[in-house]
Amino acid sequence: IAGIYAVQPARMRVGAELRLGVQSVDTLVDEKYRGQGLFVKLARAVYARCEQAGCALVYGFPNGSSAHGFFERLEWSKLDPVPFLVRPLRTKYATDRLLKGRSWAGLVPDLPVPVLGGARRGARIEPLTAFDERSDAVWREFSRGVLLAAERDARYLNWRLRDHWSGAYRTLGFFEGDALRGFVTYAVLGKHGGRVAYVMELLYEPWREDAGRALLAAALRGAAAEGADVALAWCLPRSPNRGAYRWLGFVSLPERLWPSELHAGARAFDLPAWLPLGDRRSWYLSYCDSDTV
Repeated sequence: IAGIYAVQPARMRVGAELRLGVQSVDTLVDEKYRGQGLFVKLARAVYARCEQAGCALVYGFPNGSSAHGFFERLEWSKLDPVPFLVRPLRTKYATDRLLKGRSWAGLVPDLPVPVLGGARRGARIEPLTAFDERSDAVWREFSRGVLLAAERDARYLNWRLRDHWSGAYRTLGFFEGDALRGFVTYAVLGKHGGRVAYVMELLYEPWREDAGRALLAAALRGAAAEGADVALAWCLPRSPNRGAYRWLGFVSLPERLWPSELHAGARAFDLPAWLPLGDRRSWYLSYCDSDTV
């Protein structure tokens, strides 16, 4: 095998429809065969099969090695930058990176960064063991203005999060009586020289930002209790949950501090002409879309 290019199927929200799409996940060419254009040839062959199968689009997050091929030779539209948000949970992890190379960086104490906020009276936050019709209802309300996204129904979320082979993900629900108003999923992993909390998903009824704030605060406190140094999330500026992230102290991660070079993009196979594929305002993205976390 000289090279591999792989995509995986995804049920996509495309305007008001559900369509078949694919996510680009693996690109690999053996070093003995590089320089022969194999990556582009393989991708074009895969895309031809995708179009025959009725796929609406392909999307993904190319690294620095493959981005040129996607954007310059495979007709992808850029959605850059990847919408990294960061929130320190302990002081030293953040300052070590911000003050890298400074002689006095090691003098900064390692202190917890407080997390404020909680559920209001009459509501409760507790583990959510499975996604079902209640989480479907939350997604329907949350996504009313979303034009392009992987469909985050119970079928997808159980596959992506609850049944994941690693068992790393924790999901909390915001309840009022038996009614589910929102949920958050996070994971704490040893990566990038520390303990990183990844906010995989944060969905709530869009008029209930109090639920979103309380869920995110609970997730951050849970991650801190597991020893997390910092929290990361993906959230586009126009996403319905952006306000909750801002309220909890998340800020855009400067590109010079990104753990690796990463890009975001997509290519249409069969989309309505009115749908702006390359407009970040059309999309909803979160770490659920990542193929590496």
